[in-house]
Amino acid sequence: MSGTSALNEYSAFAREIQRYAPLLRALKKETTRIIGTPAGHETVTTERPTSPVITVQETDVVWRSFTVSGYTGKVIIIVNTAVGTWCSGRSPDQLSAADTFRIDEKGEVIDYTPNTAARTIRAAAADSFGCVDLRTGEIVSDSNGALTLSVEPGGADLLFISPRSNDEDKRLRKQFGL
Repeated sequence: MSGTSALNEYSAFAREIQRYAPLLRALKKETTRIIGTPAGHETVTTERPTSPVITVQETDVVWRSFTVSGYTGKVIIIVNTAVGTWCSGRSPDQLSAADTFRIDEKGEVIDYTPNTAARTIRAAAADSFGCVDLRTGEIVSDSNGALTLSVEPGGADLLFISPRSNDEDKRLRKQFGL
C-alpha cells in the first residue's frame, strides 16, 4: 500500500477491527474512572467496576469495561499505549510545547522511534471469574484470576470476564460472529 506509515497503520487497523463491529456497536461503557495520572510512565490505578472486578497496575496501559445487553459478564478492552518514543527518547505523553516536530519529504515523522515488540501486561480478575480472549475463545486467566497478556504497541486485547460456572463467552462469540 502506498502512503505514509501512519496511513498504512490506520488502514490495517480499520480492516482488523471490522470483524468486531457488531459487538462494538452493542457495548455500553461502564464507569471505570481513572484515578491519578492517566498517561506517561506513572502507575495508573483504575477504579474497579462493581462486578466483575479487574485490576491492571502497569504503566502505559489503559482499560475500560463494557456491558452487553443480555449478558452478566463484561467485555474488557486493554490497550498497550506504549507505542514509541519521540524527541530524545521521551514518550508522547511527556512532550512539551517547546519540542520540535519534524516531518520528512515522504510525510514521515522524524525523531520518532516506534516500539516494535509486544509487551507483557499482567492483570487480575476476581477469583470467582474467568477470562476469555474473544479473538481466540481461549481462557486466559488462571484459577486465581491472574492474566498475562501479550499486546502489540498500540494494540488491544478484547476480553470477556464472567462467572466461571457459565458459558456466556461461547454464546457471546456465537451471537457476534467471533
